[in-house]
Amino acid sequence: MALSKLIATALASLLSFAFTHAGTPQTSETELRILLLGGTQFLGRHIVEQGLERGHHFTLFNRGRSNAELFDGLVDKRVGDRSGDFEALSEGEWDVVIDTSGHFPTAVGELARYLDGRAKQYIYISSVSVYDDLSQQRLGETARLETIKKGQDPDIDNPASYGARKALCERAISSNFSGKVLHIRPGLIVGPYDQMGRVAYWIDRVADGGDILVPRSLEQPLQLIDVRDLSSWILDMAQSKVAGTFNAVGPQYPITLGDFLKTCQPLGLGAVNWTVADENFLLEQGLNFWEDFPLWLPKELEGLFRVDASKAHARGLEHRPLIATAADTLAWLSTDEGQELARKRFPTRAFEQDLLQRWDAQKDAYHAMVE
Repeated sequence: MALSKLIATALASLLSFAFTHAGTPQTSETELRILLLGGTQFLGRHIVEQGLERGHHFTLFNRGRSNAELFDGLVDKRVGDRSGDFEALSEGEWDVVIDTSGHFPTAVGELARYLDGRAKQYIYISSVSVYDDLSQQRLGETARLETIKKGQDPDIDNPASYGARKALCERAISSNFSGKVLHIRPGLIVGPYDQMGRVAYWIDRVADGGDILVPRSLEQPLQLIDVRDLSSWILDMAQSKVAGTFNAVGPQYPITLGDFLKTCQPLGLGAVNWTVADENFLLEQGLNFWEDFPLWLPKELEGLFRVDASKAHARGLEHRPLIATAADTLAWLSTDEGQELARKRFPTRAFEQDLLQRWDAQKDAYHAMVE
C-alpha cells in the first residue's frame, strides 16, 4: 500500500477509534448469557468480540465449519445443525438468543419452539428485503411485507424468494417463542470481515484510482451500516430487553452512490475519473443487476436504499463517519483474510477495462437514443 494511502487510512481509522471509544464505555451492569446462532462470520463475529468486551458469556451454536478455531477458550461451543440437529442444545438456559443465520422458516420456527422457555428474549436479524414494494421510499416497519410467490418453496434457497423467506422467518419466531421477540431489519452491512465484498469492491476500486466504470447513475440512492455499529446496537437492545421491529440502516441523512464513492477518494492513490455507463448497454453485455456490478439496482428497486430507520435512531442507533468505515475496510482488505474472502468476489480490473473500452466505442449511439 502506497504511503499516501497508508496515511489516509490511518487518519480515518483514528476517526473510527474515536467514535467507538467516545463517551461512556459500552459495558453492561448485567452479564448476559447469550446463545448466538452462528457467531464465526461477519456480523456474528463482531457481536461476540464486542460482547466479550462487555463481559457477556456466549454459547455459539453452528456446524463448526467456518473459522472453527475462533474464540477457543472464550466461549462455549456447541456443534449441530439448525435444520434439525439440536441435541447439542439439550441443556442450558440463556437470557437472549441472537439469530444471525436464519433463512428458512420451517427450520427457524422449529428451533424457536425448541428454545422456548429456556431463553427470555429472541433477537432475529432479518432484512429490509422483507418489504413488498421496494419502488417506494421511506418504508417503515409497518409497510406491507413480501409473500411467497406461486411455485416458490420457502424452505429452498432461492435469491428470488429471499425477502419473503425472511418475512416468514419473522412470523415463525413470533409464533413459536413466547418470550420477548425483537426483529432487526438491516440493509447493507459493511466493514471488516465482510465476505460478500459488495461495498468493499467500491472502496478498493476508488482507492486504486483511474478510470472507474459506474453502472447507470452516481445519483442512485444508498444506505449502509457499519457492522460494528450494528453489533453494538444489537447488544444494547439485548441489555435493555427490547421487543418489537426496527429497520437498521444508515447514515441518518440521505446519500447517493456518488456521495459514498467521493467520500472514499481521500484513501486513494490519485485522480479518479467516473465513467457512467448506460444501463441498457450493460444489460446488453449480458450483465446482471447487483451481482455483476455490486450495488447496481434497477430504478424500481431504489426503495431498498431509502428505508426509514428513524425508529432505531430514536432508540440509540448511531453511525461512525463513512470515511472511517471505508478506511477500516480497506485496511482489512490488505490482510490475507481480506484477500481470500472479499477480493475473490470482485469484478476484475481487466473485466472493467474491457467494458470501458466497449462503452467508449458505443456511447454516442446510446446518448443519441436518449436524446
